[in-house]
Amino acid sequence: MPLYRPLDELLAKDRPDGIVLVTSNQLHVEHARTCLAARVPMLLEKPVARTVAEAQSLADEMDESEVKVLIGHHRAHTPIMARAKQVIDEGRLGKLVAVMGSAVLFKPDAYYADAPWRREPGGGPILLNMIHEVHNLRMLCGEIVAVQAFASHATRGFPVEDTVVINLRFASGALGTFMLSDTAACSA
Repeated sequence: MPLYRPLDELLAKDRPDGIVLVTSNQLHVEHARTCLAARVPMLLEKPVARTVAEAQSLADEMDESEVKVLIGHHRAHTPIMARAKQVIDEGRLGKLVAVMGSAVLFKPDAYYADAPWRREPGGGPILLNMIHEVHNLRMLCGEIVAVQAFASHATRGFPVEDTVVINLRFASGALGTFMLSDTAACSA
């Protein structure tokens, strides 16, 4: 299998039937636009972009191009999530009033040394980890209509966050909270 450093070179020399884009988060928009321009379908790993404005702009370009694009949110396709959604929809837990969750883990310094892009905006635990949790909550609880959030980078001091808390209001009226940290001591 040949190695192509720039994506443009691959598209020019060995045009594939489709591309799986799993590059660093900061390159997702640029690489997706390259694939759209070449009219090559793609599976674009989450997050689509680093900001809402970038994501909306790219989504508009995707709609206009009519190129097939699938966003890589693997949890959306798991039997566990399907079963949890079924239990909620059947009312087996009663009316959903509130949800809360947390994900605390410890990422060693080597995790950031091996991939310096993870220290920069767009590479922190909001877009690497929290994006999954918010997606799960949307699948289980419905659309989110209001968010309050706080982020801190006090532990590592990188430009990107290391701890995040969110409060959510769902369209149903249910409320939710979630806390995430990749600097917290935890046990397996």
